[in-house]
Amino acid sequence: MTSRPRTPQWAAFMSELGDNFYRARTKLGLSQDRVAAAAGITKQTYQRLEQQGKKRGDPPNPTLLTLLSIAYVLRIELIDVLPTVSQDIFGDVHRPFLSDERASVKAPVPAPVHEVHGLRFP
Repeated sequence: MTSRPRTPQWAAFMSELGDNFYRARTKLGLSQDRVAAAAGITKQTYQRLEQQGKKRGDPPNPTLLTLLSIAYVLRIELIDVLPTVSQDIFGDVHRPFLSDERASVKAPVPAPVHEVHGLRFP
């Protein structure tokens, strides 16, 4: 797992995701061991995802590949178990990129390209 954003919003997001994985797993009657082995991750990694890192107070931050692997094993679409993301999930760390200020950021306009006899010139 990668470094973790440490915000209450991220912890809530991971808590809900863990609950969703738990419900899907128990609905299929699978053990944590079987899900972890089939997904190619350790049992401890899967347990942390389901338990949302509550024991250590540090919510997990799994890779997309890990989440997709678990969803595949649980026969669910990942999009169906992902919680709704609030704009403040990362706290103040990414605030400039998540606020209304982004409207003032304009994408660069590419320079015009001229084509002569199949050759392109900027």
